[in-house]
Amino acid sequence: MHSAIQYLLSTTCVRPNLCGSELFFRKRKPISVLLSVFLLALLGVMLLLTATNLIQPAYATSLGIDGYDSNDCSISTSGSCSVSLTTTKANDVVLVFAFFACSPCTFSLPTAFRLTFTVRAGTPYDTGHFLMGEWWASVSTPSPFSISVEGSICSGCSAYLSLIAFGVSGADTDNPFDPSLTSSPATNSGSCAPSSSPSTCTASVTVSTWNADDIILSFVGTRQTVGVSFSACAGTPFMITSTTFAGAGSKLVSSTQVRLSVGLSLNPDSPGTLNWGIFGDAARAG
Repeated sequence: MHSAIQYLLSTTCVRPNLCGSELFFRKRKPISVLLSVFLLALLGVMLLLTATNLIQPAYATSLGIDGYDSNDCSISTSGSCSVSLTTTKANDVVLVFAFFACSPCTFSLPTAFRLTFTVRAGTPYDTGHFLMGEWWASVSTPSPFSISVEGSICSGCSAYLSLIAFGVSGADTDNPFDPSLTSSPATNSGSCAPSSSPSTCTASVTVSTWNADDIILSFVGTRQTVGVSFSACAGTPFMITSTTFAGAGSKLVSSTQVRLSVGLSLNPDSPGTLNWGIFGDAARAG
């Protein structure tokens, strides 16, 4: 009987070395091979993703203010004024605001750090007492950067010049402004006459947007030789920075805005008439 069983096994198996216990193990070996291949492929994908993240530029993921600087300059007959800006993210939109009491002379902003600045449509804005300008440039560098922006006034002017520059991360670098403000930023001007010091008056402008996710920007300039301090109004943009004669603020919104009032509080150092002008603008996400 034992010899018969051995004969039956030997005649049933086409390949004797796959019979018995060897057949058991050989049937399971492809599973372990496939598992090994899968684990190796998974490891390769993880390494590839890690390497990609290490070499990928630090692109911004949301709108926000990314670095700023401001400066006041006293210009006797002609000259220039500069600000230095350092950002932490790549591919920002750089905005430069200027206040200058120099009409009919003009203020120019040359190319800086291979950036070509474009005059914002609708500016300079003449308040009747001074001029206000806005420029913008897209940064295509693959990493954070530092620049020095210098603007100049034509000869024959004798005035103060204020510059405020800041980076906006996450903005559309091709066309950064909300479609409702394509032609120009919202503008307003006025005056107040505090009877005592300290006293406060508010410069404000209304901004409407088409996009839901924007960053609202405001820029205020004054012509108060004794100096003005700035503070954010309740419910309006928070302060970015300020100089003696100018201030800027921003506010993130997550819905379309209809005549949103934005502005900054002006706190003059002494009583007297205070003339002011203000921009209201909005940058959209890229």
